[in-house]
Amino acid sequence: MNKLRSNESILLVGHQPLLSHTLSNLVAGDPYSMQSTFKKGAAALVSLSGAVEPGAATLEWMLQPAHLRAIAAASQTESR
Repeated sequence: MNKLRSNESILLVGHQPLLSHTLSNLVAGDPYSMQSTFKKGAAALVSLSGAVEPGAATLEWMLQPAHLRAIAAASQTESR
């Protein structure tokens, strides 16, 4: 990931517990210091303003599947 340019986006897909450990490492700098719950189908957005380093990311949002379904349903209702 260190070879990414600053304007690139990546999508990480994984399984527990590695996904939570990766999020914790990116945001807190330690794979075990932050607790997060990734249910099947959950999503999180992290942002980086510089190099990809432990603790360098900011957690922008984390949504569980029920929230994502509600957003999708509201979006479909608004587009009608």
